[in-house]
Amino acid sequence: RVRIACNGGTVNIRVGNGTDYARITTVPDGTVLERVATAVNGWHAVKVGSQVGWVSGKYSNIIT
Repeated sequence: RVRIACNGGTVNIRVGNGTDYARITTVPDGTVLERVATAVNGWHAVKVGSQVGWVSGKYSNIIT
């Protein structure tokens, strides 16, 4: 699982592992999402509803 950590704001969930990709949605600080994978660049693939999206490792932490 991945916990969103953005100091009270919201974080973009994107269709790919970088800021050049389109945004799917945003999620608030503290949200916990199921992690699918982690890319070499530190972005995490997470489940968002029935989709898989990507969140920056800069604004999220892996939890066990």
